[in-house]
Amino acid sequence: MDNLNSSMSNQITDFWEWFDLNQALIEAVIEANGHPKTEELIQSLDQHILGMGKIKWEIGNPSPNQFTFMLSPNNERELLEVTKSIIAGAPTLNTWTFYYAAQATGVFQLQVYDHNMDVQDVDASSWRAIIVPSGDGRFELILEAANIAYLDDDTQMIAADLILTALLGEEEKINCLAGLELSFQLESEQEALAFPVSELFGRLV
Repeated sequence: MDNLNSSMSNQITDFWEWFDLNQALIEAVIEANGHPKTEELIQSLDQHILGMGKIKWEIGNPSPNQFTFMLSPNNERELLEVTKSIIAGAPTLNTWTFYYAAQATGVFQLQVYDHNMDVQDVDASSWRAIIVPSGDGRFELILEAANIAYLDDDTQMIAADLILTALLGEEEKINCLAGLELSFQLESEQEALAFPVSELFGRLV
């Protein structure tokens, strides 16, 4: 945390002290649907985490007596350094795993809310991709995603971003992706460059 200002360092220290004091409550809220302290806990987490930046957080219980706490820097390179610093201060706990960015899941099907707040199913298993080097060590990506052409523009981009996070992980996406273009039908001259989006991670590492 040497590169952080003292105020941020103090906030991180305060957060983990709060977490330590409330660990049992956090676990109880995660495990019990409708726990009476749920809203209070959410407000406390928001207060701590959002006080350090526009950072998303998520807590989970992937298996019995195992818990996860994940931060997301909202695709911001600067905030990625903040989330790394926050998680660097996390305690070592056998029952907890801490992440500083959204993790790759390999999932090709997901749901998003459109501009009318209706749930839309997205299946990226048929999508194709083209990598275009951007000259700074990163790349521009063209995604052919014909089956989401019916969605509004914002929802299309949200769906594409979620799929890329699922395939690459948020840190890899931030560090590698310089730009994204959606296509619903590739030009004939692009066909030879296209590959299944499922191969994207392997093409980059």
